[in-house]
Amino acid sequence: MKELKFNDLKKALKNGAKGYSIWIIDTQGVSAIYKIGALKYLTELGFYKKKIGADSFLFYRKVGHIITQYSPLEIREIVFESLFHEPLNYEVDFGASKITIEHEQLEEVFRRNQDNIFNHNNLTSLEELPFKIARDNKNEAFVPFKNTVVKITKENITALKYDELDNMVFYSTQIIERDFEYCSDWKDCMYASFIKNIADDIKERKDSLRSAIGYLLHRYNDVTTSQAVILYDEVMTGKSTPEGGTGKGVFVQAIRKLVKGFVPINGKSIKATSQFAYQQIKPDTSVVHIDDVSSKFDIDDLNSVLSEGLNVEKKFKDVMELPKEETPKFILSSNIILSYEGSTRERRQYILQISSFYRDKLKQGVAKPIVEEHGAEFFSEDWDKEEWNKFYSFMLNCIKYYLIHGLVKTPPLNFKKNAFIQKYGIDIYLYFEQLSFTSNQEYSTKEMYGQYIDYDESLEIKQRGFTNALKTYLEDNKIKYELMQKGGIKILL
Repeated sequence: MKELKFNDLKKALKNGAKGYSIWIIDTQGVSAIYKIGALKYLTELGFYKKKIGADSFLFYRKVGHIITQYSPLEIREIVFESLFHEPLNYEVDFGASKITIEHEQLEEVFRRNQDNIFNHNNLTSLEELPFKIARDNKNEAFVPFKNTVVKITKENITALKYDELDNMVFYSTQIIERDFEYCSDWKDCMYASFIKNIADDIKERKDSLRSAIGYLLHRYNDVTTSQAVILYDEVMTGKSTPEGGTGKGVFVQAIRKLVKGFVPINGKSIKATSQFAYQQIKPDTSVVHIDDVSSKFDIDDLNSVLSEGLNVEKKFKDVMELPKEETPKFILSSNIILSYEGSTRERRQYILQISSFYRDKLKQGVAKPIVEEHGAEFFSEDWDKEEWNKFYSFMLNCIKYYLIHGLVKTPPLNFKKNAFIQKYGIDIYLYFEQLSFTSNQEYSTKEMYGQYIDYDESLEIKQRGFTNALKTYLEDNKIKYELMQKGGIKILL
């Protein structure tokens, strides 16, 4: 039996009842839960609220330097376990008399009153989270593992202990659930070889891939310059016959291994204009991946998110207001070319083209190109501790590379050619390719169209479509022109 000492009485209540800790106790026993005491007890357990909107809050528990989000129901269960993890009877001394309070009575009172305490409205009376959420800034990045936090700057990659972080805390969803030890020979890791292969071992392409990885892993966002990273295959297939197998998925998987606040969205079903398009995003979300984007996806709707930030609307819930600098980074994987014409679109799209290195192996009959090339299935039990450490060290060095160089310019390759062919077809592309455009020469688009359809009357393109295709071809190839009256163009080479 445990005796409760009343050295800190919280409040005198009617009928001589008194609140001790979370209980209201009188000479008849426990009668209710004391709300103020319960809130203070929750604070002792590490619970706080965090404002995410005008009148909207989430609830977190801090343990060490880690905070974890909990629902009111989950908080209730944690408190219940804390109070009743072992059956105890209590003896309460009122001076003139003593009473015994049995475990079953405490539990009965708790169950009877729990809905009045552990509900959203009451929990908003908790203290505001007084700790600084770890957030990367323009010149620094922090990557938390189980055993250490790695700080990356332009100059150094440094492992810190959690108790060196002062008042800084991390979301539990940010923690990479592995111990980490830095490897100086990170360039020898399997994933570095993978990047080399999907870049055809061309320095400019490898540099652009490394800078994109660093950009996506750096949890700092300047919406004035933010871009969506868009993954295309270097050799595109038709809209109706996508092949895949180039490694876009593996590239995204690697990002996900370090970014725990990662939200995947099905690109076939997303409606970017919908107010609930991004309702899966949470305060700890760092990267959003829109996979297999459809032809109906309007990139301009995403451009507004990139430039203005994002308020997240969830069905039947309050709007979550994200500060602009906490807007997630976006990565898109697509088998079709999205609209790219215009300065705004060009400024907001960072396009990466993935070579056919691994797809070619598939065509040669190799069932698992990654395993054949590298001798292991990536991100699996095939990797030992050393390989994981090399992989993480490679990725951390990509962050450092990005902090130094920013997003480096990507080689154009044949991106615009692919876009043209997907939009207008290979036949018209080959037709334009065999033409010789002469400076100061005028061309009749009507005559050109007639010549084009002469050899195949089944071609399903009209005069207007043909003229638009011609203008696109000239612009893609940086051939200057001006429109003439009566449907002609003049080349200005």
